[in-house]
Amino acid sequence: MKLLRHTSQHVLLAGAVVLAGCASTNAKAQRNLSGIYDQVGKMHEAQGDLKAAHTAYQEALTIRKTLATDDPTNAKAQRDLSVSHIKVGSMYEAQGDLKAALTAYQDALTIGKRLATNDPTNAKAQRDLFVSYNKVGNIYRAKGDLKAALTPYQDSLAIAKTLATNASTNARAQRDLSVSYDQVGSIYQAQGDLKAALTAFQEGLAIAETLATIDPTNAGAVVDLCISRYNVGRVLRATGQDAAGRSQLHAARDQLAPLLSRAGAPLLWKRLGAAIGGELDK
Repeated sequence: MKLLRHTSQHVLLAGAVVLAGCASTNAKAQRNLSGIYDQVGKMHEAQGDLKAAHTAYQEALTIRKTLATDDPTNAKAQRDLSVSHIKVGSMYEAQGDLKAALTAYQDALTIGKRLATNDPTNAKAQRDLFVSYNKVGNIYRAKGDLKAALTPYQDSLAIAKTLATNASTNARAQRDLSVSYDQVGSIYQAQGDLKAALTAFQEGLAIAETLATIDPTNAGAVVDLCISRYNVGRVLRATGQDAAGRSQLHAARDQLAPLLSRAGAPLLWKRLGAAIGGELDK
């Protein structure tokens, strides 16, 4: 299997070399070339080779910068560039370079704001902007700057509300909104504003409950629900509502248990289970 993956990478790179040599001034061919570098980057990333993935994503970014500069009114070229900034930023983030990651995410955010402003009814452009705000917020939070993190999280929440309202049956849009409430709530909690945190967490929980009810066999939806219950339960206990808090934690533990019994349960699930158990032991 590893040999097949390496072979696929070599084939893609060979194609990239051919395209680069034969169509250096052809915008369509250059866009295809950037796509090939992206595919190679994804393969390296899936194998855990972040350095190689970063190099491939950087190659794609270089091409897309040129294409976006050459055609500044081309929304597709601008979005491609924004996506490349996000991918390069994720590599910096994964390798611990938060300063470089923040710069990349802010570059994506700048483009995203412009595209969303130019086409305010385009749900895809709005969600891209939502993602960029989240990425920026994540970095500020990782750096310990809670005040700076709250602003982009609130901006992403505002977008998520609109998208969820406009697509009330779209599970992804609803999940985005639930996660946004959780992110805002986590910042309020870290800042000591437990009342605001509880309000945000409960908003997220209501959505997570609905999604898990609609699709009870969806493990991701169940895990999201357990996370929301855990968040609400902790804050309830911290505000003196111990019985209500423990009720949420017990429900989270019971709903997560069947997933944890599966062979090869992801580490994230196990960590969540341990966190819930630890909170109940207090």
